[in-house]
Amino acid sequence: LVTAAGDGVVSIAPSNAFSVADLVGNVTTTVGGADRSVTVDTVAPTVPTALSLTDVSATGAGLAWVASSDGASGSGVGGYEVGLDISGGVVVVGSVTGVAATLSGLTPSTAYLYRVRAVDVQGNRSAWSDPLGVTTEPAATAPAWLTVACTTSAK
Repeated sequence: LVTAAGDGVVSIAPSNAFSVADLVGNVTTTVGGADRSVTVDTVAPTVPTALSLTDVSATGAGLAWVASSDGASGSGVGGYEVGLDISGGVVVVGSVTGVAATLSGLTPSTAYLYRVRAVDVQGNRSAWSDPLGVTTEPAATAPAWLTVACTTSAK
């Protein structure tokens, strides 16, 4: 008999063989005996804070934020997802293991809204951070005073 409480503790009756696997594939196998309890991490990490712009160009930008934590009983923060706000929803556009991300392939002179969320080792996700507005620089153009003339000479 296997029962699960809302606190993430799974209890297994005596003499039942069982194995436990987390979301990243770590497996613990135990065979029969006394009652066993397995604690499963079901708590999301804290929301990343202080999202900031570290660099901006015509086609890219850099983001940074303050690291999340996963609490005393958590499995640990495994990484972060970077999301782009699109029409009221957030679309994941990348993931990183650190507290910074480089965005590339952006359109010059365009405004974007980005958010970040933490993901712990068990796959629990925090809520999205507050949005950060990013406007890319205009595309580089030749100065108005610059003219190019081509001449050919016949021999």
